[in-house]
Amino acid sequence: MRVRTALSVLALSVAGTSSASATSILAEVHIAAHRLNVYVGGKPTYSWGIATARRGYHTPRGTYHVTALDIDAYSRKYDASMPYAVCFIRGDYCIHAGHSIGRNASHGCIRLATAHAIRFFNLVSANRGSTTIVVR
Repeated sequence: MRVRTALSVLALSVAGTSSASATSILAEVHIAAHRLNVYVGGKPTYSWGIATARRGYHTPRGTYHVTALDIDAYSRKYDASMPYAVCFIRGDYCIHAGHSIGRNASHGCIRLATAHAIRFFNLVSANRGSTTIVVR
């Protein structure tokens, strides 16, 4: 519990960074390859494995911007925890920490390993207005 609190404080302090110094962030989600490639200031910086929608569900394709950030999100619809959520469609679809990376396993959200989700959450928090999410 203390670790999560410390990470929450870190995430909130990063989120308070001035947008005047924001760097462009491009998060490219490649559903078929189960990869999230992150570009910071136009340079490839991270490439992480992901999980996306399982059979019967859909991860929406398109270009989006961040609609919400929630360090401890919870889906009432699916009775599921969504830690370190970076939401891109009204909170209905998010990139967040989860399991079953490298497979089609979610209800439509994009799951990252927890360490990657924390890093992504903090990066986006500091650059929210200049973050673009592209799902292919």
